Amino acid sequence: MLKEDGIGLLAKDRVLPNLSTPLYEGMFIKVIRVRTKVVTSKASLPSKTIIRRTKSILKGKRKIIRAGKEGIL
Repeated sequence: MLKEDGIGLLAKDRVLPNLSTPLYEGMFIKVIRVRTKVVTSKASLPSKTIIRRTKSILKGKRKIIRAGKEGIL
């Protein structure tokens, strides 16, 4: 009946009642269109600071071994 009325269904669309349900006059049929949308976004990640304590550096002093840089998630 849907094809006769020019209503096409896509793979993810749903029909209520089920397509195998017998039809009768005056019956309401609900077509639910299901769409999938993929959204991508970029977010910057702050660099992580790793602190390692050694005996070769005086207490309270810091030495940068390798500077961090922001990444993208």
